[in-house]
Amino acid sequence: MEIVFEDNHLLIVNKTPGQLSQSDKTGDQSILELCKNYIKLKYNKKGNVFLGLVNRIDRPTIKKSGRLINFLKKNEKKNKSFVVNKEIKGSKESILNYKVVKELDNYNVLKIQLETGRHHQIRAQLSNIESPVMGDIKYGAKRPNKDLSICLHSKSLEFTHPVTKKQLKIEAGFPDLKIWNSL
Repeated sequence: MEIVFEDNHLLIVNKTPGQLSQSDKTGDQSILELCKNYIKLKYNKKGNVFLGLVNRIDRPTIKKSGRLINFLKKNEKKNKSFVVNKEIKGSKESILNYKVVKELDNYNVLKIQLETGRHHQIRAQLSNIESPVMGDIKYGAKRPNKDLSICLHSKSLEFTHPVTKKQLKIEAGFPDLKIWNSL
C-alpha cells in the first residue's frame, strides 16, 4: 500500500485498482482493513481503530464539460445510490462538475470536482447520463475490467486539516495501467 500522507490524525493512501475500498460480501481484504491493521501495528493501538473513507474517474461520451445536479437516494440493501426525479424523503442533493481532459479511442477521461460528497455520487450521476465509469458494471458499464477494478481515481484532494486547521492539498499518482499511462 502506498502511503501518500500521514500524521497523527490522517492517513491517505493511493489504492491499487481492483482493491476493495471497504469490505463486501466477497470477503476479500479491503484497503480500509489494511490501513486499520497498519495503524494498529505501527502505533501499538489497543481496541478498534477508527478510519473514515473518501473516493474519485474515467469514461463518458458527453459534453466537454458540465455541471450535474441531481437528488440521490441510497438503497442500503443493494449498496447502491439512485438518481431520483425530485427531492424525496431520504434523498440528498448531489452536485459535481466535470471536464473532458483527454479523448481516447473508446473512452473519455474526465476531471471531476465534487461540490457534495454522497454515497457513490460520481458513479450514480455519470450512469444517469448514460456515461458509466469504465468497468463499473454495478452502474451500467457493459463489461468489467480484467482485474475487476473500475477506472475511478482520486488524483488530488484539498481540505482543511481537522486539528491543525491548515489547508492541505494531497496528490496521488495514477495507477500503473495502460489506460492511466496514456495520461
